Amino acid sequence: MLWEAYVVAAELVLSLVGCVWAIRQTSPGIEYTQLRLTPRPRSGRLRCAFQAACFVFFVSVLVAELVKTHGHGLAFYTCWNFILQIVYWAWALLDARGVSRGRRVLLDVVFPASLLVMVVVWVILYPMAKAAHATDQLLNWTSYVQHGINVPLLGLEFYFVCADSIPMGMGGLPLLVLWGTIYGVAAWIIHEVTSFWPYPFMKLESPYAPLWYLLVCVLHIAFFGVTKGLSWLAWRPLHLKASRVGSLDTNGSATARLLGDDTVRV
Repeated sequence: MLWEAYVVAAELVLSLVGCVWAIRQTSPGIEYTQLRLTPRPRSGRLRCAFQAACFVFFVSVLVAELVKTHGHGLAFYTCWNFILQIVYWAWALLDARGVSRGRRVLLDVVFPASLLVMVVVWVILYPMAKAAHATDQLLNWTSYVQHGINVPLLGLEFYFVCADSIPMGMGGLPLLVLWGTIYGVAAWIIHEVTSFWPYPFMKLESPYAPLWYLLVCVLHIAFFGVTKGLSWLAWRPLHLKASRVGSLDTNGSATARLLGDDTVRV
């Protein structure tokens, strides 16, 4: 076995152990407990229609992709994430009041993962495919949906969720990294069975393989950070405005009480 294989295996094991430890320490979703404690109205019809349309659209794209690839698409991280996104849309329809902690944590995983996949595909994989004159797998309508159109749709949902409740917590980070690590292990199993690597940078023949695996792990963390920043930008303006309105109402009530007291004294 190549020395690169031992190093990458050590990276995967350390990532698995670290993620499990972090999950036990942080209890993902605990930061969203107040969602269940605060009375919340049901989502509007337009929002539910948007979620239902996304669910049907994503399922249709997944079926088309699996039919086109004869099921081989399941070997790719793109397909794994797309299935997870479908699970989110289904959960969103069932959780019309937006009180499920699990749904929020799942969104904290699928949105940064979708950003990561989009960037990796078009910045890293597409140039490789273009150099090899093998862009057919990327330049087709199902690829455009899975590596592009899905991101703004999830981003719009992410904006509504964060603006309407509380900003993104940190509990989803170990789950996101764990998700990517589990796929890395699965890719090894796929290679052992079929001698096929889903992505060229996963091949262990290169001395840079350990760096590629490490880079992908770091990118998961980086895109989680980007997404957390976006959640703060979505949440802050509306809630600052609400707090200012509340402050004005409080000051107005206090002034009215003072005027009322003065009137009585006179």
